[in-house]
Amino acid sequence: MNRKVTLLAAGIPALMFILSLIAFVINTRIAEGKPRIIEMTPHTVSRGEQLTISGRNFGEAKDSSRIFLSSLDLLSRYIDSWNDREIVITIPEKANSGLLTIRTDRGLSKPAVIVLEENIPAIGAGSYIPGHPFIEYIDSPSGASGDIISITGEHFGDKKNNSEILFSSLFSHEVDSLDGETEYRDFLSVEDVQILTWEDKLIRFYLPDFVQTGDVYVRTERGYSNAAYFEQKLENSSLILSDKKTYMIHQSLSISAEFQNRDSKINYWFISPVETLFQRNVIDLPDRSFKSLYEHPGQTLYSIEGYTGLHDIVLSQNSIVEVYSKNSVVDPAEIGRNYDSTSPLFLKYTGSSQFITASSPRVSTVARSVTRGKSTAYDKSRAIYEYVIARLTPDPDAGIWDPDTVIDEMKGDSRAYSLLFTSLCRNSGIPARPVTGLLVDDRGNPINHWWAEFYLQGFGWFPVDPALADRNSEPDEEKIPIENYWGKIDNQHIVFSRGELILPRLFPEGKTGVDIDHAFVSHNYEVSSTINNLHLNWSDVRITAIY
Repeated sequence: MNRKVTLLAAGIPALMFILSLIAFVINTRIAEGKPRIIEMTPHTVSRGEQLTISGRNFGEAKDSSRIFLSSLDLLSRYIDSWNDREIVITIPEKANSGLLTIRTDRGLSKPAVIVLEENIPAIGAGSYIPGHPFIEYIDSPSGASGDIISITGEHFGDKKNNSEILFSSLFSHEVDSLDGETEYRDFLSVEDVQILTWEDKLIRFYLPDFVQTGDVYVRTERGYSNAAYFEQKLENSSLILSDKKTYMIHQSLSISAEFQNRDSKINYWFISPVETLFQRNVIDLPDRSFKSLYEHPGQTLYSIEGYTGLHDIVLSQNSIVEVYSKNSVVDPAEIGRNYDSTSPLFLKYTGSSQFITASSPRVSTVARSVTRGKSTAYDKSRAIYEYVIARLTPDPDAGIWDPDTVIDEMKGDSRAYSLLFTSLCRNSGIPARPVTGLLVDDRGNPINHWWAEFYLQGFGWFPVDPALADRNSEPDEEKIPIENYWGKIDNQHIVFSRGELILPRLFPEGKTGVDIDHAFVSHNYEVSSTINNLHLNWSDVRITAIY
């Protein structure tokens, strides 16, 4: 069983004619002189190459006008030509993907996103290249989420390491590169937990829930394979994505520490939005003032070293992400009843951990009681969802997250709701995981927030937000049906982690810690043994732009 994915355009709300006319006239008069960016070509560009910006109201000459590319204020030597409708610039060597704006004496333009070729790997669709991975055939050229798929070929490598299986997703598309070759963008990678076998001539894995009909590739350190065609099975369930929002997010950290010698080090992970089916085109803009050891969408590892004595350091990073509202429409009759209890996904997401006490006697007793008489994972998880909402009262200051304690105290914040739901599902044999990130209010203010998702055989990950669904207990809140957060997550949820993110340790003898609440991580910093008087001051994550 699988589901169809549909992308809907956002509708335009109807307004009263007179108010619309007045607003239109006022806005037109205010905005008519501001610079406006209509198009940038090419759509992706490399450092040192020219970019043409088309639009209007730029002015016939640069004069005192300025162009901002992320944190860079472009110097005149990078501006090749300027007139009222077209500006040509050369991309500086220090530039990174980000937002481009134009400021004139009439105002500031709306931002446009510029993407550098260096930030996006291109996948060639050409014939087999000697030494590169090669797909000979796929045993089942069509399938549904959760099916076991085998790819036969050669040069996949004896171990997976950093290699990937890349499938077409809803957003995958072809573009013409600067050298005229066809490239493929926005393919999504199969998670490690879904891979069963990785050998030099055979790969076996569970089909993920984001797959769409189209091409599949294998990528290793040697390059990309040839393309193989795969067809998604479409049945009675669907996933609807709509109402895209683009966010620019700012994170900042102040560090005070005493470095005993120049070998003293602090490693700090910045965790940012992750790539998912409904959260796309993540661009991280690292702080180039410091050395980065690792850069990947969702994670940047900085190494702070080379100092002696007491130092105050400020580290910051911006990220851009597109987020869609997600509505999972499932026919319970089509959902498979049985999981493969030997699969890595099942074993990982039904087990216990320090914070998810799925096997505790208290959780076991409650889970049996709540799911009594329910035979399917869908019905059991729905009963657990309703129990958590009925049992708990929202209390953002409760400070308790252990599921046993939360059951007894009957209160908690969104983290408590998420961990209790996840623990009860796992005890009931349903793979589940907490989801952590930001919830953005209608004024653009973010708060740290936790929700959850559970896995349905033949469909994939199904989202729930029991904490938001329980806002009905607040007397001043508008009553919202709990259905609104069952399988539905709006574009004001920004995901930073799905499940617990276990990060590697580089200093076995050093100290580790966690000082963030917007991601569920094993640690996000570590210090060598020669660091003293460490103080970390994490500023609240800010949303700096929404469009």
